[in-house]
Amino acid sequence: MEMQFVTDAGGRRIAVILPIRAYEKRPEEPEELRDAQLYDEAKKEDDGERILFRII
Repeated sequence: MEMQFVTDAGGRRIAVILPIRAYEKRPEEPEELRDAQLYDEAKKEDDGERILFRII
């Protein structure tokens, strides 16, 4: 598998180019990681308002 790296002006790797076959074979993102990312996004949008309700 041949990977190519994209570098910035300072020579630091900032991206990688993968062959399609390698991309398609990569493992799926772990569910816990995605849940954590969604939680972080929700926290950023949280304005602190809460809606209270009561079950009758």
